[in-house]
Amino acid sequence: MSFELDRRRALQLAGLGAALATPLGRLAAQGPAGSLPIELSIWGGKGAFKMHPRAAIVTYPIRFILAAEANAGGRVGIYLTLKGPTEADMRALAAEARNDLASRLAAIGLPTVPPAELLANPDFAAMPKVPGGAKWDEGVLDPMGKRLWFMTGSPEAPLHPSWGSTTGSSEMFSIGKFNPASRSLNAVSIAPYLTLEFSTLSGSVKSGSKGSTAWAGGEILFGYKPHSHTYFSAGGKRSIENVGGGFQPKGRVLIAPSRLPGQLNSGVQAPSPELAKRMGNARIDEFAVDMAAWREWVRQAYRSYNAELARNIVGALPKPG
Repeated sequence: MSFELDRRRALQLAGLGAALATPLGRLAAQGPAGSLPIELSIWGGKGAFKMHPRAAIVTYPIRFILAAEANAGGRVGIYLTLKGPTEADMRALAAEARNDLASRLAAIGLPTVPPAELLANPDFAAMPKVPGGAKWDEGVLDPMGKRLWFMTGSPEAPLHPSWGSTTGSSEMFSIGKFNPASRSLNAVSIAPYLTLEFSTLSGSVKSGSKGSTAWAGGEILFGYKPHSHTYFSAGGKRSIENVGGGFQPKGRVLIAPSRLPGQLNSGVQAPSPELAKRMGNARIDEFAVDMAAWREWVRQAYRSYNAELARNIVGALPKPG
């Protein structure tokens, strides 16, 4: 069942040909979470995993995208919101993701520092953390357009201020700040973070001999954003001994081919003057997700990611004997 958001219905705007996305409000039958295959590549120093006998999951936030904007040159546009997930839902799933990774690391022979020991460590405790362990933010993550998100960690792997950039540069710079804790805990620091998308909403403007065409649309499809990186770092016995690196997804097509179940509603409210000014012919739509299905899709995402992460790490561990 299609959740295509556009029909490219022609409009005439100031003498220019334009197409405004017109969603279909449909309810999909709930089904199992679609396959979310992901492949990671490693960069940096694999030797970090040979420096210590265990790992510290120093942070593990998930960035849940909850609103998407498609703006076609200020002529037409859609603002699409995801209705259903609460802050409590997202916090709980972030905690699940951290615990799932800890279990997978233990299974490959890399036990994790217990949360109580990590949180009590003076070097780790001294590092700044986001009040409340979560934050709302917005930005342009890629050419798909502007997004609004809720980003949260868990009490066992708290959110740090440097996490949440749209390029990964802040996280890459900050992972080394965990090295004092890495030394005192005798553990390599691991810091994954996922960005989960719910649509492919985007906009474009094309010019031709007959004028310009503006289009905004997409589909309700679940998956990872390419910014779903993991960073790691280890501090050696001396302050000059530091080894770090990261894992990044291969390719940019990280979206499940199956549709996320739920109800798509068009024109749920009038656009604000500010939205109309930015988009021109604007509309606000809402996707009321099937919450039972959504939780399983998120679980499928973090399980697939953690499994691939563990698969890469096991090859970097010291050989037995």
